[in-house]
Amino acid sequence: MAEIVDLAVDAAFDELTEPRSFWFKAFHQITRNPRAILGFSVLLVLILAAVFADQITPYDPYKVNYSNFKQPPSAEHFIGRDELGRDGISRLIYGARI
Repeated sequence: MAEIVDLAVDAAFDELTEPRSFWFKAFHQITRNPRAILGFSVLLVLILAAVFADQITPYDPYKVNYSNFKQPPSAEHFIGRDELGRDGISRLIYGARI
């Protein structure tokens, strides 16, 4: 025999559940994807570095030091110095603000 399904009961159940918003569905999909979580984490770190650039930069990004120009990366300067002797990592962090 064929099974009888009462569609009126299913329709009433859908009306009782509250509809999910677009943002809730997007957040749910992002939290299920490990690559999306990694990408969001990297983006969050960059945003926080840009916001707190004054507190976390080791050197003044605008200070010119002609005696130490074009130095390669070292323990003191992670990505080296540019042609005017300015610290590269400090300039990179400040550049994230733009």
